[in-house]
Amino acid sequence: MRRLLKFLHSVAAAGLMGGAAAMAVVLMFTPASIDDASYAAIVLGMSKLAAWIIGPSMVLTVITGLLAMVAHPPFQDAGWVWVKAATGILVLQAGLHIIACGGRSGRRRCGEHSPAVSS
Repeated sequence: MRRLLKFLHSVAAAGLMGGAAAMAVVLMFTPASIDDASYAAIVLGMSKLAAWIIGPSMVLTVITGLLAMVAHPPFQDAGWVWVKAATGILVLQAGLHIIACGGRSGRRRCGEHSPAVSS
């Protein structure tokens, strides 16, 4: 069970870092001045990347990390594990809030301050 959790945690963390790297590449190759249609396409692509890669990877990373903490008793006594669990949960909460506010219904739910492009 511990090996499976470690494997899933590592794969999810790799997906999370790969998604972040893909976002960085998109932003690096975005021209400084673009028209509205190109901007909308870039924002739509980044929102899909966040919803389909970063979001699920983030959820799987936090859940497998917490389950590994339960499955491996020495983790329960280590202070760094508790700090990592707390920060992981806070990052997950913030990330899911940002992803939820990306769509049209999310902008209504989170207020009209979301910079996402309307579909």
